[in-house]
Amino acid sequence: MAPGPPPPPETISFHGWARLHESSFLLKVQQSTGFQRLIGNYSKLFSVPLDDDNLQSFAEDVCRCCLSEADDAMFNSASLEAALQEVEHYKQKLNLCNLSAMKQIAAMRDGHESDMLKDDTIVFHEPLHYMDEEQQKLVLAVVCDKHLGAGMGRKMTPVMLPNIPDYAQQI
Repeated sequence: MAPGPPPPPETISFHGWARLHESSFLLKVQQSTGFQRLIGNYSKLFSVPLDDDNLQSFAEDVCRCCLSEADDAMFNSASLEAALQEVEHYKQKLNLCNLSAMKQIAAMRDGHESDMLKDDTIVFHEPLHYMDEEQQKLVLAVVCDKHLGAGMGRKMTPVMLPNIPDYAQQI
């Protein structure tokens, strides 16, 4: 298998994340008790007032330096590479499971007697468990739109309606 293009920096190291979120990171650090205690100790030790901009600037520079060094250490870490490989392995495994489930569903639908088992008596919701909440809402909204467009109304969507309040009024 030929290697694909390299992943974006934010997925393989903290560097991309740090560039995107540096100001919010620094704000969180400044609000932490450890940072406040550190600033207080250095203020007393060097007789510098707490509200001195140089003291704050120095502390922020130290935080940026630590973040950069942590990024370099993690980027060169074998454990990060192993974790990324494990994530890729489980993504592939999930895709194979989803494909297998879809094949089983298709085979089951093709193999059943039309009088014995109707399509609307089969309800599959398991794949939704693999999605985050926003993806679930999107999928359910698309399914409801398809059912509304086909004129099926409440016939096949009562299980989904509680999850999508906006569609409950349309049917």
